[in-house]
Amino acid sequence: MNLPTISRYLRREIIATFSLGVVVFTLVLLMGKISKLLEMIVSNGVPLGEVAYLIGTLLPGYLVLTIPMALLLAVLVTFSRMSADNELTVIRSCGISLARLVTPVLQVALPITLITLSISLYLVPAANIEFKYQTLALAKRTIAGAIREQMFRDDLPGLVIYVDQYDEASRVMRKVMIHDSRDERRPLTIFADHGVIIPASDKQPDTRILLEQGSIHASRTDGYQVVAFSQYTLTMQDARSSSPTLSDSERTVSELLSILQQPGLEPFKRYKAATELHSRFAFPSAVIIFSLVAIPLGITRHRSGKSAGFTISIVVLLGYYLLLSFCKSIAERGVLPAGLAVWTPNLLFLACAFLLIWVRVAERPLPWSKVGGAA
Repeated sequence: MNLPTISRYLRREIIATFSLGVVVFTLVLLMGKISKLLEMIVSNGVPLGEVAYLIGTLLPGYLVLTIPMALLLAVLVTFSRMSADNELTVIRSCGISLARLVTPVLQVALPITLITLSISLYLVPAANIEFKYQTLALAKRTIAGAIREQMFRDDLPGLVIYVDQYDEASRVMRKVMIHDSRDERRPLTIFADHGVIIPASDKQPDTRILLEQGSIHASRTDGYQVVAFSQYTLTMQDARSSSPTLSDSERTVSELLSILQQPGLEPFKRYKAATELHSRFAFPSAVIIFSLVAIPLGITRHRSGKSAGFTISIVVLLGYYLLLSFCKSIAERGVLPAGLAVWTPNLLFLACAFLLIWVRVAERPLPWSKVGGAA
C-alpha cells in the first residue's frame, strides 16, 4: 500500500460523500422557500417552469453556505469510518503519517474553495437581483389572486397589504392598509376606505392600486406628517425599468468598494457594506479550514463511524455559524473593524485545526478524550 493509492482512495471517498452532502444540505435550506413557491403554483396558477427558475436563482446563495458544510461532513465521515474500521491503523503501520494524509484532503478542498469563491463573488449578487426582479414580476401578475381578507400579505417586495374585505371577481378592496417601504428614506403607511386593483395592460404596463378616501402617514425629521386624499394611485413599476434600491447582498464587489470610497457616507451604511464585502471572501475560505478541522476530529476509537462524523460536524457547524453571526453583528454596529470581526471565526478555527493536527500527529489524546472516551 503506497501513498498515491491511499490518496486516490481518500479523494474518491471524500468527493462521494461531499456530493451527497451538498444536495442534502441545499434541499434542507430550500425547504422554507419551496413551500412558499409551491403556494404560487396551487393558489395563483404560476407555471412550474417559472417556479423552477426562481429556485435556480436561490441556489448560488445557498451553495456558498452548504459547500463548506458538505466538505466538513465529508472529511469527518471519511476519517471516522476509516478510524472505526482500523484502516488508519493499517496506513500508519505502512509508515504513512497523518500529516501526509492532509495533502489529498487539500487537493479536494482547494478547487472546491475556488469554485465557492467564484459563486460568492459573481453568481450570488447576480442571482439575488434576478430573484428580486422575478418575484416582483410574478407578484404583480398574481396580486389580485394573492389578496386574502384579514391577512397581511408581503408578496410584493417593499409592500405589506392588509384588506378587511375583498371581492376577487371585481378586485375591489375595503378597509385597506398598505405599508410602502420601497423608498427606505421615506416609508409610507396608507389607509383607505376602499380601493381597486388595476392589472397591467398594453397601454399601461404597470399594475396599479387605485385607493379612495384615505390618508398617507409618514415620519419625517421635523415631525409626523398626515396627508388626506380622495383618490390616490399606487403604482408598481417594473423593477428592471426603474432604479430599485439594491441591498448589499445584491451588489458586486466593485460596487461595494465604490460605496466604501464615497465621502460622507453614513457610518452604519459603511459598516454594513464593509461587512458584506469581507463576508464574500470569508465564507468560501471556510472550505479549506473546515477540511483541516475535520481530519483530527474524525479520528476516534469508537466504532460509531459515520454517525459520529455526522454528530461532530453538526456541533462544529453550529459553533462556527453562531460565532460568525455574532461577529457580523458587532461589525455592522461598528464595534470592531469589519475585516477583523468577519475573519475572526476563520482564524480561530484555523488555529484549532493546526493544534489538533499537531496533537494527532504526535499521537496524543485530544483534550476532551478523557471525558468523552474518544482518542
